[in-house]
Amino acid sequence: MKALYLDWNNVNGFADCCGELGISLVAHGYNPQELTSRVAEFSETFKKDILTADIFVSTGNFSWLRFFGEAFGVQEAFCDAIRSGTQFIFEAPRAWDHSYGQNSQQPNSEYVREVFDVIGVKPTQYRVFTDDAASGVGGGAIGFFRSGDNCFLNADVLGECDSIVLGQANILDADRGAFPVVETGPLHVLVDHRDLLAPLEFGLRPSVFVEVKRDKMSGYVIGGRFFSDSYEAVGGMVPGIELNRPVVMALLRKIVGRKQQSTGFEIGVYRDLFDFERTLGDILIARLPRHEASLLKEASLTVLIQATLDNWDKVRDLFAPMDRAGFSKSTSAIPNGVRLYLCHPIKLTFNPGGISEASAQQLRLALQFVRAARGRLSAKS
Repeated sequence: MKALYLDWNNVNGFADCCGELGISLVAHGYNPQELTSRVAEFSETFKKDILTADIFVSTGNFSWLRFFGEAFGVQEAFCDAIRSGTQFIFEAPRAWDHSYGQNSQQPNSEYVREVFDVIGVKPTQYRVFTDDAASGVGGGAIGFFRSGDNCFLNADVLGECDSIVLGQANILDADRGAFPVVETGPLHVLVDHRDLLAPLEFGLRPSVFVEVKRDKMSGYVIGGRFFSDSYEAVGGMVPGIELNRPVVMALLRKIVGRKQQSTGFEIGVYRDLFDFERTLGDILIARLPRHEASLLKEASLTVLIQATLDNWDKVRDLFAPMDRAGFSKSTSAIPNGVRLYLCHPIKLTFNPGGISEASAQQLRLALQFVRAARGRLSAKS
């Protein structure tokens, strides 16, 4: 599997987690002198990385998306990939910080907002402060969210962990298809961008961690520092992934599992396609004159289906009560549908949803009546 990192700063801890699970983390360093002379060339490399990535990762800055803006089609390719099912783990930027907020002085921050519009999860102005100095991480803008404090709404996502630590946490506003995983608890208070106490507006849940499962989209958005590397600040060490490593590993295992499940689905469809084409060929070889049947050795699936239709009078009894029109309707979409993607997997890279459950079900139904026809053929032999 391949994960594409969308920022410039280091994520050594996250890279270690990926390496432990056999995930290749692709991270491009920022060299302004080098990029100036080859930005168009690099944009093609980056778009290729977008198309081939299984996971998108960002620590909230989305530096490369802001770097390209709308140029070279990078933003469009990225949003299309998310819609098509590329999974993601994002630390959300604060609504009022340099990469997202309306007061942003950074270039191209609107493209970061567009990503979150596509996902249906947006950071709000509400910041989370915690009265948790006894935890050892300082309290204030850094604090624990614990299962024992009823902060966990979906513990299954978090594995066997009973707490996570977030720095500079921010409440997330989620649309349909985004489900809260972690919310604030009794030790947390909400403040606005001026650090004044702010009651939560009606209808907004105090979520700081959500899982997105809508249409083909799948991923996680965390409203705070979660898997970034720790760093030294004026007030001391700001914690990062070292306190959340078990949770990060649990999330990555779930993503790997979903990818493997998807791959298993494709292999199952391929077996059905193989059996369908082989079985239909066996029927034609048995019923056509030898000289005609011998011509089928180089036949494609399209040719096999057309040969069945052209010689319907010779196989009609095997497919009854299905008529010729019914056979044509049931099989005509297979050659340019699932077969096209299974025989040319590169097309799945550009269209990850090319093999749909509906098309796979159509193939399974076609396989059923072709197998039944071969069964009648064997009974009559």
